[in-house]
Amino acid sequence: MSEAQEQKRPLHGILPAFKEVKIERDFLRADARRTRRFIRLLALLSIVVTILTWHGSLEPLAHRPHARTIATVLKGLFAALCIVLLWLSQRDTSIFRVYDFTSLIYLGSVIVISLRMSAMDQSRSGLLWEVVHVTRDGMTAWLVVSAAVLLFVPGHFLTNLIISLLGFCFAFVMMVYSGLEHPLQAFYVYGTAYLITLAMSGHFQRLQRKHYQLILDLQDANGRLEHLASTDPLTGILNRRSFVDALEREYRRCVRHKEDLALVLFDLDFFKEINDNHGHPAGDAVLRAMAGAVHEQIRKEDYFARLGGEEFALLLPETDPPHANQFSERIRQTIENLRIAFNRTQIGITASFGVTYLHPDDDNEDAILIRADRALYEAKKKGRNQVVVVQYANSDDSSQD
Repeated sequence: MSEAQEQKRPLHGILPAFKEVKIERDFLRADARRTRRFIRLLALLSIVVTILTWHGSLEPLAHRPHARTIATVLKGLFAALCIVLLWLSQRDTSIFRVYDFTSLIYLGSVIVISLRMSAMDQSRSGLLWEVVHVTRDGMTAWLVVSAAVLLFVPGHFLTNLIISLLGFCFAFVMMVYSGLEHPLQAFYVYGTAYLITLAMSGHFQRLQRKHYQLILDLQDANGRLEHLASTDPLTGILNRRSFVDALEREYRRCVRHKEDLALVLFDLDFFKEINDNHGHPAGDAVLRAMAGAVHEQIRKEDYFARLGGEEFALLLPETDPPHANQFSERIRQTIENLRIAFNRTQIGITASFGVTYLHPDDDNEDAILIRADRALYEAKKKGRNQVVVVQYANSDDSSQD
């Protein structure tokens, strides 16, 4: 990747996110399917854990009605939140709305993990310590949840990072106050694990975005290569290969849907004299100016191509014969009135046009191309700078506009 491209889509020094908001949002949308799968898995696991620990958390509080009520409400709200998120992730809703619910689940996890899970003796008295009892298992569970969310949920990384830090501090303090032995040793172990989790998650998030950068750069490169392969380098319009593909595609579509299709071939008159009298740079300037003038008058659905040398083609889908004839005459007049300035000289040009249309008797797209070429030959034969129409292959009649 070049330095310019690297500066175009840089990542933050601290946050593994694109600085440009639009690119970050596009990345989150591109990652939405994988994120939805992880969110559904996280919600299901949270519901399962809540159900499995329900009895273990309520049995020790059988003789403490207030504490039991609080624990029941907290677990019930958390389970309901997981169910809502699971339902939303199945629907065609905004992925950013799902990110919001993921942060809520993450925040609720620290509360559920810190609830009393056993009938161990309380080191302190009071309602808070009847409900809350953090053990080493609870601290380990919080680190696992933190690693999962920070690694696999790219949206709201800063919010989730803050939640993980506050949750770690809360869980560790509650674990100490719940009667933890050797708190410094536990802080070293769990603190190291937490820092490793942060480092891994930040690195993984950056790798995801670097991968997305490479995809964008590859798409840009493929687009440029496709553009170079399909356009004429001098005039910037379609080249012969692209035009032949378009003719085959439009022929099949128009035959299938029984729609009109017109083909126009035109050739600049006496173009060789321009090259001989003014030089090839003048001829190139004439071709560019003519192509630009014609391109301004065509529709978005029309195809304009340079077939080679001074020969050009126009493919007009859904255009009936009268409108195709009028359009060809208008293009002829535009070219005739065009004056190209080159080295203090005004160069004038004209063009001969051959026009034909799709006919039910045509076997393939080559029949249209051959008929249009025949019409162009007739225009040159009759004196150039005119439009000649050949209607269908079996007719020897041609009309001149």
